[in-house]
Amino acid sequence: MRDIRLVGQDATKLLKGDCVFVRIDDDLYENNGEGSLIQIVRPVSFIEGIISKDDEGFFINSFKNIDSEVRFDVKRTSIELIEGQLVRAEIIDRRDYICDVEVTKVISKPGDRMFDLMNAIVEKGGTLTYPKDVDEQAINLATNFTDTAKDRHDLTNEFMVTIDGASTKDFDDGLSIRKTDYGYDVGVHIADVASYVKEGTPLDYEARLRATSMYFPETEISMLPTILSDDVCSLNPNAEKLTITCLLHLDHDGIYKSSEVFLSKVKSKARLTYDQVDEYIKGKKDEFDGDLKYNVDLLLECSRKILKRKKEKGQLVFGRNYPEFTLDKDGNPDTVKPRHESEAENLVEVFMILANDEVGKLLNDKAVPALFRTEDAPRFDDMCLIRDFLDRFGIDPDLFPKIITSENLAKYFESIPKWAEVIGKLCTLKMMNPVVYSRSPGLHFGLNCNHYVYFTSPIRRYPDLLTHRLLHDFLLDNNDEADRKAVGDYLDNLPDLLSQEEKLAKQIMNNAHDMECERFMSSRMYDVMEGEVRNFIGSGIKVSLTNGITGLFQKDKRAYELYPTDKAESFKKDIVDLEDNYYRSVFSVFNIISIIFGGY
Repeated sequence: MRDIRLVGQDATKLLKGDCVFVRIDDDLYENNGEGSLIQIVRPVSFIEGIISKDDEGFFINSFKNIDSEVRFDVKRTSIELIEGQLVRAEIIDRRDYICDVEVTKVISKPGDRMFDLMNAIVEKGGTLTYPKDVDEQAINLATNFTDTAKDRHDLTNEFMVTIDGASTKDFDDGLSIRKTDYGYDVGVHIADVASYVKEGTPLDYEARLRATSMYFPETEISMLPTILSDDVCSLNPNAEKLTITCLLHLDHDGIYKSSEVFLSKVKSKARLTYDQVDEYIKGKKDEFDGDLKYNVDLLLECSRKILKRKKEKGQLVFGRNYPEFTLDKDGNPDTVKPRHESEAENLVEVFMILANDEVGKLLNDKAVPALFRTEDAPRFDDMCLIRDFLDRFGIDPDLFPKIITSENLAKYFESIPKWAEVIGKLCTLKMMNPVVYSRSPGLHFGLNCNHYVYFTSPIRRYPDLLTHRLLHDFLLDNNDEADRKAVGDYLDNLPDLLSQEEKLAKQIMNNAHDMECERFMSSRMYDVMEGEVRNFIGSGIKVSLTNGITGLFQKDKRAYELYPTDKAESFKKDIVDLEDNYYRSVFSVFNIISIIFGGY
């Protein structure tokens, strides 16, 4: 997809989110990347922002349109307006540099429990509410939808469960399992969102703009309106739901044999959480019985065999660790502890990864255009920095692989002491390349897959919804009119847009995470904390605290802040001298140190 610059009046009168027709003059575009505005096809219908007031009256500061010269004047409202409120306003009249708006909702106001978070989301470019036509379409689907699929398998008697986080409301995926003569049949049942969200509709346009849902400690901003994400499409317990099933046939050792993909309808028999399943695994709770116990035991048995095989083959496994907050009655972070990837999460993940890769293989084998996820292997020269770094600690450099593959690295980490493995894997994460969208299948280094697509989360990610639509159009609905070339051309234009919106969503979620960390740490002034040295950068030491929070200990002030680092810079110096009026010491990477937190 080509980026086109609009300059002058064409640019200053547009609002972010306007859908436009643009004329491209080849000479002008080649020289400056410029085009000219022809028409606003789908103008933005509402804005969100902060109420302000001047001599002309109330107006709205729209952070999304901070670079625009357009002013948003409040002309109508039945709400008592106060400066500082975060509001939604409908655009009722639009001229070149003036928009007349009607305030229809106060989203939050200063002093509210969620105000800081909501304001930060909008300030960073997020959208909290939906256009009217999107809400109307969602409500209509919830009350008037009729399934027109001709060949949908009835699996409502299958014992299917969902396993998610305790706060999850949108259940994309469910699992069922049967013991067979040859091994196992594992059903990966995914919400059939594409049957509801049709291409070219307001819902589809809005979902594509958002690209993904965003999750926060107390709330979520869904890609789809909540009536769809949390109810109509969600695989809620004891309710019939439309799904697409990827049925995995595995042998007694958990080795993949074949798969089938088909339309289905299911009825979840239980909504389980990761914590519940982990407590059951550890023997701390025995609340599962009957069919539930039998099926969870089978899923555990099968997933363990798959993971064992992956380990034997040389699957590179990185453990995830992140801070998990509990909030008090006022919404402030009360406690924080590191949350580690659990066996229950691994159980679900192993089947989801397998289903995503198998659906990708199916699309590729049938010559269906698709968006694959690929990740090149790290550069050998970069990885040699890890070899040389560990050599300083006595790890034989000859053990290091001559060719960088997931299998070779996994075997290398198996051959060195545990402490060195931990260091090596942390360093490898810094060296890995970004995962990108590709129109052709290719290596996904981190997952060791070659046909990986997004399939298992269509409620919360637009690329998964696209994959479902491709399955419908070319394989499941017997649609002879589907045009492979037209669809391929359409997909060619999506990677940059999706990546840009996903990056924005990640930045917004990271910013919210930083806010929670800051709120928690601000009440711990001058506490002594223990942490592990992870990195050296120009202004100080990056430390991972035992509570899961990672921050920067600066040499000019003791401050907490998150700080991005260049992946290769980390290894140019492993000793640093930090000194100020209070502190002088010398550290090495992965030293355990004590820190007195001194504020911002």
